[in-house]
Amino acid sequence: MNPNMLPIAGAIKNGEKDFYGKAMNLKGKNVLLIGFSEQEAQMYVDKYDPACITMLTKWDDHVDAEIKKYQLFIGDICKKTHFEDNYFDAVLTLSVSEHLDDLGAATKEILRITKNGGNILHFFVPAWSCAYGHHLFR
Repeated sequence: MNPNMLPIAGAIKNGEKDFYGKAMNLKGKNVLLIGFSEQEAQMYVDKYDPACITMLTKWDDHVDAEIKKYQLFIGDICKKTHFEDNYFDAVLTLSVSEHLDDLGAATKEILRITKNGGNILHFFVPAWSCAYGHHLFR
């Protein structure tokens, strides 16, 4: 196919990251955030008044580990975490999927720790399906 024949992308109309509380009711909910910095948690989630925000990051030397306001756990969502079954009302991710080395295992663990009828929302998931994504391991 001639690349000049491909459609031209238009202006992004839904690029606002402030989407989480608009997609679901977070008020009074127990929420796990994966891939958020503290500033992003405050800007995009805290204002919707969840009862509790817990944060999970894989790396202790990353901005996502510089958390003071919320409870922080260092761990790998691709492995079994210490969270109980059906513990969270909502699990929200921000630019996480491209960093996972086992998307199926991560999905299984997120489903295990999310309450039945709870919400799972992945925001900014990569559009490629290659085993060698540019962020795959970092």
